[in-house]
Amino acid sequence: MTVRPQYVALHSGTKVVVASAGRGRGRSFRSLTKQARKDHLANGGNVGVITGPETGLVVVDLDLDKLPERDLDAALERLGLSKIKTRVVETAHGGRHFFFTAPDDVLATTSVTNMFGPGVDFKGNIGQVVDAGSQLTPVPAEGEGGGVYTLLQRVPLDQIPMLPEPLAEAVRAHRTRSEAQKASALALRGSVQPKATRPEVCCRTLAVDAVEAILGGLDELCDLAKEDKTDLSDALGIPGAAVGWDTGPLHSASRLTEIAEWPWSDYTPEQAQADFLEHAPEIDGGTYKGAELKWADGHERAQTWGIGERHRYKAHGGPKPDWLDEKYPASVLRDPATGNPIRSEAAVQRGLRLLSSGRQSEERNQHQRNVSAEVERKRVSQEANRQFAEEAADLSSWDPIDLTAALDAGPVMPDVGKRSDEAGVFYSGKLNVVFGESEGGKTWLALHVAQQVMEDDESPGEVVFLDYEDDERSVTQRLLTIGVERQTILRSFHYLAPEGPFTDAAFEQCRARFARARLVVIDATTEALAAGGLDSNSDTDIAAFYNRYPKRIAALGPAVVVIDHVTKSVEGRGQQIGSQMKKAGVDGVSYGVEPIEPFTKGQRGASMVVIGKDKQGGIREHGVFGGEGKPARFGLFTMTEFGTTRLAETKAAESKESKAVKKHAELTEAIRQYPGEIPGVRVMCAWLRDDRGMTFSNADAQAIVRSVKSERAASAGDSTDV
Repeated sequence: MTVRPQYVALHSGTKVVVASAGRGRGRSFRSLTKQARKDHLANGGNVGVITGPETGLVVVDLDLDKLPERDLDAALERLGLSKIKTRVVETAHGGRHFFFTAPDDVLATTSVTNMFGPGVDFKGNIGQVVDAGSQLTPVPAEGEGGGVYTLLQRVPLDQIPMLPEPLAEAVRAHRTRSEAQKASALALRGSVQPKATRPEVCCRTLAVDAVEAILGGLDELCDLAKEDKTDLSDALGIPGAAVGWDTGPLHSASRLTEIAEWPWSDYTPEQAQADFLEHAPEIDGGTYKGAELKWADGHERAQTWGIGERHRYKAHGGPKPDWLDEKYPASVLRDPATGNPIRSEAAVQRGLRLLSSGRQSEERNQHQRNVSAEVERKRVSQEANRQFAEEAADLSSWDPIDLTAALDAGPVMPDVGKRSDEAGVFYSGKLNVVFGESEGGKTWLALHVAQQVMEDDESPGEVVFLDYEDDERSVTQRLLTIGVERQTILRSFHYLAPEGPFTDAAFEQCRARFARARLVVIDATTEALAAGGLDSNSDTDIAAFYNRYPKRIAALGPAVVVIDHVTKSVEGRGQQIGSQMKKAGVDGVSYGVEPIEPFTKGQRGASMVVIGKDKQGGIREHGVFGGEGKPARFGLFTMTEFGTTRLAETKAAESKESKAVKKHAELTEAIRQYPGEIPGVRVMCAWLRDDRGMTFSNADAQAIVRSVKSERAASAGDSTDV
């Protein structure tokens, strides 16, 4: 599971989402970039981390005050978290946030309070936790965490482990129970749809959906701390309904009372009260009223708004209720096609047609989410292509180019990095690619060339490393491992960890740094595409990415090296993952690394570097035959257990023809050396196998025996003539 962390702005000193950041709680929000996150924290704000399928993250949240052991170490031992290496944040009250990734079914499970016992919550779908660097006010008493969220343990994103299986099974068991309870509740309300022949059918079905939404909102309130709020606009039918433990249950009680009095509704006031008391937060006094009192207040409020008037329609007949009145059920009746409030009889009829076609509400909602995500991805891609097209629409590019300088310059040759025999590795001013399997040495090879650039005796150069899948600590440790000095790293190695697409503003900010560099490394393609909302399987998106990002940098002069992954399928094993445009768009060299020994710290590693594509032709002349149906070999890349790296020239593989010729010559020479007269084929084969230890086919031996006998006979005839 790929981890894609996303952050949301919180108000200073609280866990409440800033209104301008979107609706929050994992639904619809604008994720903060890395710089925006730093600025928000610097200005006194807090930052939240979103959990669930959108980010690939779940969090085990331990509240120290609620743990039955009152001992954090004992709780971690009980949960099996005491020795796990993952991202860990200490909370303001001394608790812990343990970050994990998880299978899709676990990621899709909504956050649950006390999932793993008292004081141990699960943060999943539609969830968020406060991130390191944030602070709650007022500051808790000494010994309760100091009010600041602190990062205790950091790991690279690609090394965040899966949620331990015992905890994952507990989440699955909870989800199974919840689904069973919902199915039972629907059955009790008579949710089986009759034939869709009258508007009342639509009303009855939508009533069930509305009740489920409100009860889901109450469950979400249970996951909040008393002082927090969440957005229940959709569930309550109230625009901008940011509610907490106080107003949330009140509005929910009112809405449930209204639905129980809807025309043709099978939902009774008794069921509404029972559902409310089952799902409402467990309010234990203080400034908050108990659930019973909240129900009474909400029920009375709904009566005041005119429930009695609508009751007369239901009990005594008369005109159809006015569904367009915003104060009445229309505010929570939703069009199944659009999700908008019902505004006309035509919308009701459209809902009837959808319901009668057999599509259930959850299927419609999921389909709408999938469509919205695809539309947004295409919008981002089209906008990027449009911007590039506008910039490229310079009519001067249609004027003839003076070829004098190109003719004088001669052929383009690789001039960045060196093989052991001084052959160049990458082309300056071009897009170069290194692709291969995990632990095949892709990044190690790029850093090996970076070391050569920074330690060049004649003209030391600078390196820019754009990292989308690791962190600065890991990369600098790799440089130290292969022997790069600390001062060299600080002077010549520029590390960037971009978040979001490569925009014109980002290019202008880094233009001077790119122009000074001799080598620019982008690690890795898939993650960089995802950051820009582009699809690695789309030829159009890949072309736009290459033109707007690596080739734009290469035009400033440095050799740009993009690191990419390969597909794991049996059919395409060893090929770059995604669109074929990844190979077609390369205007420098494309190398594949074929692992021989995996590259791991403190151990030896080796890979054969093969030539995938050489657009300029200056590298293939240094390659050698790689074998039947295999790419040409460029070199053997190795790393010793002491960190010494080397890219050496390698020998050509033997072809089948050369092997056959060599074997035929060896067999002929052995038969000629047989002592005495040449025997029959069977005796000769036994002698060759037993005495000389050779392997061959009897047919080959038979042909050679006949040939040698003829040679000896001819030689004997010549001697007799003399």
